[in-house]
Amino acid sequence: MPPLDNRQGNLIKSFRGTHKHAAFLFLQFKNPRGAIHAAREGLTRADELLGLDSSARTLGLSLNGYRKLGMAPPSELRSMADPSYRANWTRNRNSWEEPFKKEIDAVLLISHGNDAGLTQATTLATTALNGLATVTEIRHQPNQQLDPPRHPAFADKELGRFPNPESTLDPDHGVYATFLKIEVPPLETELPGQTTPLADFAGAVGVTLDKAKTLILGRHPDGRPPDGSSTNASYPDSYDLTAATAAQCPFHAHAAIMNPRGRVVPPLTTPQAPNQIVRRSWTYDKGMLFFSYEKDPLDFAVLMNRAQNFRDPILAMGTDIGDAHRPGHQNGWEAQEWETPTGKHKIKLAGLTTVLGGEHFYFPSITFLNNI
Repeated sequence: MPPLDNRQGNLIKSFRGTHKHAAFLFLQFKNPRGAIHAAREGLTRADELLGLDSSARTLGLSLNGYRKLGMAPPSELRSMADPSYRANWTRNRNSWEEPFKKEIDAVLLISHGNDAGLTQATTLATTALNGLATVTEIRHQPNQQLDPPRHPAFADKELGRFPNPESTLDPDHGVYATFLKIEVPPLETELPGQTTPLADFAGAVGVTLDKAKTLILGRHPDGRPPDGSSTNASYPDSYDLTAATAAQCPFHAHAAIMNPRGRVVPPLTTPQAPNQIVRRSWTYDKGMLFFSYEKDPLDFAVLMNRAQNFRDPILAMGTDIGDAHRPGHQNGWEAQEWETPTGKHKIKLAGLTTVLGGEHFYFPSITFLNNI
Protein backbone atom coordinates (compact mmCIF):
# COMPACT_ATOMS: atom_id res chain seq x y z
CA MET A 1 0.00 0.00 0.00
CA PRO A 2 1.60 3.31 -1.04
CA PRO A 3 1.93 6.03 1.61
CA LEU A 4 -0.98 8.47 1.53
CA ASP A 5 1.24 11.45 2.37
CA ASN A 6 2.85 11.23 -1.08
CA ARG A 7 -0.32 10.71 -3.08
CA GLN A 8 -2.54 13.42 -4.42
CA GLY A 9 -5.96 13.49 -2.80
CA ASN A 10 -8.86 11.81 -4.55
CA LEU A 11 -11.26 14.71 -4.85
CA ILE A 12 -14.34 12.67 -5.64
CA LYS A 13 -14.98 12.11 -1.92
CA SER A 14 -14.67 15.82 -1.11
CA PHE A 15 -17.26 16.74 -3.73
CA ARG A 16 -19.81 14.73 -1.75
CA GLY A 17 -18.95 16.60 1.43
CA THR A 18 -17.73 20.15 1.91
CA HIS A 19 -16.11 20.72 -1.49
CA LYS A 20 -19.17 21.03 -3.70
CA HIS A 21 -17.71 23.84 -5.80
CA ALA A 22 -15.07 22.80 -8.32
CA ALA A 23 -13.27 24.01 -11.42
CA PHE A 24 -11.16 22.29 -14.05
CA LEU A 25 -8.22 24.38 -15.30
CA PHE A 26 -6.96 22.88 -18.57
CA LEU A 27 -3.38 23.81 -19.41
CA GLN A 28 -1.59 24.06 -22.73
CA PHE A 29 2.08 24.54 -21.93
CA LYS A 30 4.18 27.45 -23.14
CA ASN A 31 6.94 26.74 -20.62
CA PRO A 32 6.32 23.10 -19.57
CA ARG A 33 8.54 22.93 -16.47
CA GLY A 34 7.68 26.44 -15.39
CA ALA A 35 3.98 25.60 -15.64
CA ILE A 36 4.44 22.48 -13.53
CA HIS A 37 6.38 24.43 -10.89
CA ALA A 38 3.54 26.97 -10.66
CA ALA A 39 0.71 24.42 -10.74
CA ARG A 40 2.18 22.06 -8.14
CA GLU A 41 2.15 24.65 -5.35
CA GLY A 42 -0.26 23.66 -2.60
CA LEU A 43 -1.24 20.24 -3.93
CA THR A 44 -3.50 18.33 -1.56
CA ARG A 45 -2.24 15.04 -0.10
CA ALA A 46 -4.54 12.05 0.22
CA ASP A 47 -3.96 11.82 3.98
CA GLU A 48 -5.08 15.41 4.60
CA LEU A 49 -8.06 15.60 2.27
CA LEU A 50 -10.61 13.92 4.51
CA GLY A 51 -10.66 16.72 7.06
CA LEU A 52 -9.87 19.60 4.73
CA ASP A 53 -12.19 22.61 4.68
CA SER A 54 -10.10 25.02 2.59
CA SER A 55 -9.43 24.72 -1.14
CA ALA A 56 -8.00 21.45 -2.45
CA ARG A 57 -6.10 20.94 -5.69
CA THR A 58 -4.66 18.06 -7.71
CA LEU A 59 -2.62 18.07 -10.92
CA GLY A 60 -2.82 15.55 -13.74
CA LEU A 61 -0.66 15.19 -16.86
CA SER A 62 -1.81 14.06 -20.28
CA LEU A 63 0.15 12.02 -22.78
CA ASN A 64 1.02 15.23 -24.63
CA GLY A 65 2.07 16.87 -21.37
CA TYR A 66 4.63 14.14 -20.72
CA ARG A 67 5.93 14.55 -24.27
CA LYS A 68 6.39 18.31 -23.88
CA LEU A 69 8.27 17.68 -20.63
CA GLY A 70 10.54 15.26 -22.48
CA MET A 71 9.51 12.46 -20.13
CA ALA A 72 8.22 8.96 -20.85
CA PRO A 73 4.58 8.60 -19.72
CA PRO A 74 3.32 5.62 -17.71
CA SER A 75 2.80 2.64 -19.99
CA GLU A 76 -0.98 2.57 -19.48
CA LEU A 77 -1.26 6.20 -20.58
CA ARG A 78 1.08 5.52 -23.50
CA SER A 79 -1.34 2.85 -24.72
CA MET A 80 -3.87 5.62 -25.36
CA ALA A 81 -1.63 6.77 -28.23
CA ASP A 82 -2.62 3.72 -30.30
CA PRO A 83 -3.68 5.15 -33.70
CA SER A 84 -6.92 3.19 -33.91
CA TYR A 85 -7.95 4.22 -30.41
CA ARG A 86 -7.07 7.89 -30.96
CA ALA A 87 -8.98 7.89 -34.24
CA ASN A 88 -12.10 6.63 -32.48
CA TRP A 89 -11.58 8.86 -29.42
CA THR A 90 -11.34 11.99 -31.58
CA ARG A 91 -13.67 10.97 -34.41
CA ASN A 92 -15.79 14.12 -33.94
CA ARG A 93 -12.96 16.44 -32.94
CA ASN A 94 -13.86 18.95 -35.65
CA SER A 95 -17.06 19.67 -33.66
CA TRP A 96 -15.36 19.77 -30.24
CA GLU A 97 -15.15 23.01 -28.30
CA GLU A 98 -12.00 24.88 -27.37
CA PRO A 99 -9.57 24.06 -25.88
CA PHE A 100 -10.13 20.42 -26.82
CA LYS A 101 -9.68 20.89 -30.56
CA LYS A 102 -5.97 21.02 -29.72
CA GLU A 103 -3.95 18.81 -27.37
CA ILE A 104 -4.37 19.38 -23.64
CA ASP A 105 -1.17 19.05 -21.59
CA ALA A 106 -2.45 19.02 -18.01
CA VAL A 107 -5.44 19.65 -15.78
CA LEU A 108 -5.44 21.42 -12.43
CA LEU A 109 -8.55 20.42 -10.49
CA ILE A 110 -9.51 22.84 -7.70
CA SER A 111 -12.39 22.49 -5.26
CA HIS A 112 -13.69 24.56 -2.37
CA GLY A 113 -16.54 24.73 0.12
CA ASN A 114 -18.03 27.89 -1.39
CA ASP A 115 -18.05 29.70 -4.71
CA ALA A 116 -16.20 32.79 -3.48
CA GLY A 117 -13.37 30.66 -2.12
CA LEU A 118 -13.18 28.73 -5.39
CA THR A 119 -12.99 31.96 -7.39
CA GLN A 120 -10.15 33.20 -5.21
CA ALA A 121 -8.26 29.90 -5.55
CA THR A 122 -8.66 29.72 -9.33
CA THR A 123 -7.65 33.37 -9.74
CA LEU A 124 -4.45 32.78 -7.78
CA ALA A 125 -3.65 29.67 -9.84
CA THR A 126 -4.36 31.38 -13.15
CA THR A 127 -2.23 34.38 -12.19
CA ALA A 128 0.68 32.10 -11.23
CA LEU A 129 0.42 30.35 -14.61
CA ASN A 130 0.37 33.59 -16.63
CA GLY A 131 2.91 33.35 -19.45
CA LEU A 132 3.68 29.72 -18.60
CA ALA A 133 0.54 28.09 -20.01
CA THR A 134 -2.72 28.90 -21.73
CA VAL A 135 -5.43 28.28 -19.14
CA THR A 136 -9.05 27.41 -19.92
CA GLU A 137 -11.36 27.17 -16.92
CA ILE A 138 -14.50 25.03 -16.95
CA ARG A 139 -16.66 25.28 -13.86
CA HIS A 140 -19.73 23.24 -13.01
CA GLN A 141 -22.93 24.59 -11.50
CA PRO A 142 -22.73 24.45 -7.69
CA ASN A 143 -24.63 21.69 -5.91
CA GLN A 144 -25.67 20.02 -9.15
CA GLN A 145 -24.04 16.62 -8.71
CA LEU A 146 -25.58 13.90 -10.84
CA ASP A 147 -23.77 10.83 -9.54
CA PRO A 148 -23.18 10.55 -5.78
CA PRO A 149 -20.27 8.13 -5.19
CA ARG A 150 -21.63 4.95 -3.64
CA HIS A 151 -19.06 2.32 -4.48
CA PRO A 152 -17.85 0.63 -1.27
CA ALA A 153 -14.21 0.65 -2.37
CA PHE A 154 -14.21 4.45 -2.17
CA ALA A 155 -15.95 4.89 1.16
CA ASP A 156 -14.41 6.73 4.10
CA LYS A 157 -10.70 6.01 4.70
CA GLU A 158 -10.31 3.90 1.56
CA LEU A 159 -10.11 7.27 -0.16
CA GLY A 160 -6.81 7.79 -1.94
CA ARG A 161 -5.71 4.15 -1.70
CA PHE A 162 -7.48 2.98 -4.83
CA PRO A 163 -6.78 2.81 -7.72
CA ASN A 164 -3.22 1.68 -7.10
CA PRO A 165 -1.41 1.09 -10.42
CA GLU A 166 2.17 -0.14 -10.48
CA SER A 167 4.58 2.26 -12.14
CA THR A 168 8.35 2.13 -12.44
CA LEU A 169 8.29 5.81 -13.43
CA ASP A 170 6.40 6.82 -10.32
CA PRO A 171 7.09 4.25 -7.58
CA ASP A 172 4.80 5.96 -5.09
CA HIS A 173 1.91 5.50 -7.50
CA GLY A 174 -0.81 7.73 -8.84
CA VAL A 175 -4.24 7.45 -10.40
CA TYR A 176 -5.58 7.62 -13.97
CA ALA A 177 -8.52 9.85 -14.81
CA THR A 178 -10.72 10.76 -17.76
CA PHE A 179 -12.61 13.99 -18.41
CA LEU A 180 -15.47 14.49 -20.87
CA LYS A 181 -17.51 17.57 -21.62
CA ILE A 182 -20.89 16.37 -22.85
CA GLU A 183 -23.77 18.30 -24.39
CA VAL A 184 -27.22 17.04 -23.48
CA PRO A 185 -29.96 18.64 -25.63
CA PRO A 186 -33.45 19.18 -24.19
CA LEU A 187 -35.08 15.76 -24.04
CA GLU A 188 -38.63 16.73 -23.11
CA THR A 189 -41.22 18.80 -24.96
CA GLU A 190 -41.29 22.24 -23.36
CA LEU A 191 -43.56 24.27 -25.66
CA PRO A 192 -46.70 23.39 -27.64
CA GLY A 193 -45.85 22.14 -31.10
CA GLN A 194 -42.28 21.22 -30.19
CA THR A 195 -40.96 17.69 -30.18
CA THR A 196 -37.83 15.99 -28.87
CA PRO A 197 -36.23 12.55 -29.33
CA LEU A 198 -37.46 11.48 -25.90
CA ALA A 199 -41.03 12.58 -26.54
CA ASP A 200 -41.04 10.92 -29.96
CA PHE A 201 -39.65 7.71 -28.46
CA ALA A 202 -42.16 7.66 -25.59
CA GLY A 203 -45.03 8.10 -28.02
CA ALA A 204 -43.75 5.40 -30.36
CA VAL A 205 -43.48 2.73 -27.66
CA GLY A 206 -46.56 3.84 -25.76
CA VAL A 207 -45.09 4.84 -22.38
CA THR A 208 -44.83 7.95 -20.22
CA LEU A 209 -41.80 10.22 -20.37
CA ASP A 210 -40.58 8.92 -17.00
CA LYS A 211 -40.90 5.30 -18.17
CA ALA A 212 -39.06 6.19 -21.38
CA LYS A 213 -36.21 7.62 -19.29
CA THR A 214 -36.13 4.43 -17.21
CA LEU A 215 -35.87 2.25 -20.32
CA ILE A 216 -33.07 4.39 -21.76
CA LEU A 217 -31.07 4.91 -18.55
CA GLY A 218 -31.54 1.45 -16.99
CA ARG A 219 -32.67 3.02 -13.71
CA HIS A 220 -35.49 5.28 -12.59
CA PRO A 221 -35.04 9.03 -13.24
CA ASP A 222 -34.63 9.65 -9.50
CA GLY A 223 -31.70 7.19 -9.40
CA ARG A 224 -33.52 4.14 -7.99
CA PRO A 225 -32.54 0.78 -9.51
CA PRO A 226 -34.94 -0.60 -12.14
CA ASP A 227 -37.81 -2.91 -11.24
CA GLY A 228 -36.80 -6.57 -11.14
CA SER A 229 -33.34 -5.90 -9.75
CA SER A 230 -32.02 -6.98 -6.38
CA THR A 231 -30.46 -4.20 -4.34
CA ASN A 232 -27.79 -3.76 -1.71
CA ALA A 233 -29.19 -1.52 1.02
CA SER A 234 -25.74 -0.16 1.93
CA TYR A 235 -24.67 0.62 -1.63
CA PRO A 236 -27.72 1.23 -3.88
CA ASP A 237 -25.58 1.52 -7.00
CA SER A 238 -24.46 -2.11 -6.68
CA TYR A 239 -27.83 -3.58 -7.67
CA ASP A 240 -27.98 -6.87 -9.59
CA LEU A 241 -29.83 -7.34 -12.90
CA THR A 242 -29.73 -11.13 -13.17
CA ALA A 243 -33.50 -11.49 -12.66
CA ALA A 244 -34.57 -8.30 -14.46
CA THR A 245 -36.53 -8.78 -17.68
CA ALA A 246 -35.93 -6.86 -20.91
CA ALA A 247 -39.17 -4.96 -20.24
CA GLN A 248 -37.90 -3.83 -16.84
CA CYS A 249 -34.36 -3.00 -18.00
CA PRO A 250 -33.42 -3.40 -21.68
CA PHE A 251 -30.11 -5.11 -22.42
CA HIS A 252 -28.96 -1.94 -24.17
CA ALA A 253 -29.99 0.49 -21.39
CA HIS A 254 -27.12 2.80 -20.50
CA ALA A 255 -26.52 1.60 -16.91
CA ALA A 256 -26.80 -2.05 -17.94
CA ILE A 257 -24.18 -1.65 -20.67
CA MET A 258 -21.77 0.21 -18.41
CA ASN A 259 -22.10 -2.60 -15.86
CA PRO A 260 -24.15 -5.72 -16.80
CA ARG A 261 -24.51 -6.49 -13.09
CA GLY A 262 -24.57 -10.26 -13.47
CA ARG A 263 -26.78 -10.46 -16.53
CA VAL A 264 -25.82 -12.17 -19.81
CA VAL A 265 -26.12 -9.69 -22.69
CA PRO A 266 -27.16 -11.24 -26.04
CA PRO A 267 -25.56 -12.37 -28.29
CA LEU A 268 -22.96 -13.28 -25.61
CA THR A 269 -23.47 -16.46 -23.58
CA THR A 270 -21.63 -15.60 -20.35
CA PRO A 271 -21.79 -12.57 -18.03
CA GLN A 272 -19.26 -9.80 -18.56
CA ALA A 273 -17.14 -8.64 -15.66
CA PRO A 274 -17.48 -4.89 -15.00
CA ASN A 275 -14.63 -2.53 -15.79
CA GLN A 276 -14.46 -0.56 -12.56
CA ILE A 277 -14.26 3.18 -12.71
CA VAL A 278 -15.43 5.71 -10.17
CA ARG A 279 -17.18 8.61 -11.79
CA ARG A 280 -18.78 11.92 -11.00
CA SER A 281 -20.99 14.04 -13.22
CA TRP A 282 -22.03 17.66 -12.74
CA THR A 283 -24.32 19.91 -14.74
CA TYR A 284 -23.28 22.99 -16.66
CA ASP A 285 -25.29 25.24 -18.97
CA LYS A 286 -25.34 22.82 -21.93
CA GLY A 287 -25.14 19.42 -20.30
CA MET A 288 -22.74 17.68 -17.97
CA LEU A 289 -19.08 17.42 -17.05
CA PHE A 290 -17.94 13.81 -16.59
CA PHE A 291 -14.87 12.91 -14.56
CA SER A 292 -13.72 9.43 -13.56
CA TYR A 293 -10.83 7.72 -11.82
CA GLU A 294 -9.65 4.31 -13.04
CA LYS A 295 -6.81 1.87 -12.43
CA ASP A 296 -6.09 1.83 -16.16
CA PRO A 297 -7.43 4.18 -18.88
CA LEU A 298 -8.27 1.05 -20.85
CA ASP A 299 -11.04 0.40 -18.31
CA PHE A 300 -12.69 3.59 -19.51
CA ALA A 301 -11.92 2.84 -23.17
CA VAL A 302 -13.56 -0.59 -22.91
CA LEU A 303 -16.72 0.99 -21.52
CA MET A 304 -16.94 3.47 -24.40
CA ASN A 305 -16.36 0.68 -26.90
CA ARG A 306 -19.06 -1.36 -25.19
CA ALA A 307 -21.48 1.57 -25.50
CA GLN A 308 -20.90 1.72 -29.26
CA ASN A 309 -21.07 -2.03 -29.87
CA PHE A 310 -24.00 -2.80 -27.56
CA ARG A 311 -26.25 0.00 -28.81
CA ASP A 312 -26.25 2.37 -25.81
CA PRO A 313 -28.81 5.10 -26.70
CA ILE A 314 -26.96 7.65 -24.55
CA LEU A 315 -23.42 7.31 -25.93
CA ALA A 316 -23.70 5.42 -29.23
CA MET A 317 -24.09 7.29 -32.51
CA GLY A 318 -26.61 6.33 -35.17
CA THR A 319 -23.85 4.81 -37.29
CA ASP A 320 -23.02 2.43 -34.41
CA ILE A 321 -26.48 0.86 -34.44
CA GLY A 322 -27.99 -1.36 -37.10
CA ASP A 323 -31.44 -0.73 -38.58
CA ALA A 324 -32.50 -4.39 -38.72
CA HIS A 325 -33.07 -6.64 -35.74
CA ARG A 326 -30.87 -9.53 -36.70
CA PRO A 327 -27.34 -10.66 -35.77
CA GLY A 328 -24.52 -9.48 -38.00
CA HIS A 329 -26.31 -6.49 -39.50
CA GLN A 330 -23.72 -3.94 -38.41
CA ASN A 331 -20.70 -4.29 -36.14
CA GLY A 332 -21.83 -7.85 -35.51
CA TRP A 333 -24.71 -6.80 -33.20
CA GLU A 334 -28.46 -6.63 -33.45
CA ALA A 335 -30.42 -3.40 -33.60
CA GLN A 336 -32.28 -2.18 -30.52
CA GLU A 337 -35.56 -3.71 -29.43
CA TRP A 338 -37.74 -2.10 -26.76
CA GLU A 339 -40.27 -4.25 -24.91
CA THR A 340 -43.26 -2.42 -23.38
CA PRO A 341 -46.88 -3.32 -22.54
CA THR A 342 -47.83 -2.32 -26.10
CA GLY A 343 -45.45 -4.86 -27.64
CA LYS A 344 -41.87 -5.18 -28.89
CA HIS A 345 -40.69 -2.15 -30.81
CA LYS A 346 -37.69 -2.16 -33.14
CA ILE A 347 -36.73 1.50 -32.93
CA LYS A 348 -33.24 2.91 -33.36
CA LEU A 349 -32.45 5.46 -30.67
CA ALA A 350 -28.96 6.97 -30.57
CA GLY A 351 -26.97 10.15 -30.25
CA LEU A 352 -28.84 11.52 -27.23
CA THR A 353 -25.61 13.21 -26.12
CA THR A 354 -22.71 14.86 -27.93
CA VAL A 355 -19.13 14.83 -26.68
CA LEU A 356 -17.64 18.34 -26.92
CA GLY A 357 -14.15 17.42 -25.74
CA GLY A 358 -12.13 15.27 -23.40
CA GLU A 359 -8.77 13.84 -22.40
CA HIS A 360 -7.05 11.12 -20.37
CA PHE A 361 -4.73 12.07 -17.50
CA TYR A 362 -2.38 10.53 -14.95
CA PHE A 363 -2.18 12.13 -11.49
CA PRO A 364 1.34 11.21 -10.30
CA SER A 365 2.75 11.29 -6.80
CA ILE A 366 3.69 14.61 -5.19
CA THR A 367 7.37 13.59 -5.08
CA PHE A 368 7.34 12.96 -8.83
CA LEU A 369 5.90 16.43 -9.53
CA ASN A 370 8.32 18.08 -7.10
CA ASN A 371 11.27 16.46 -8.89
CA ILE A 372 10.38 17.92 -12.31
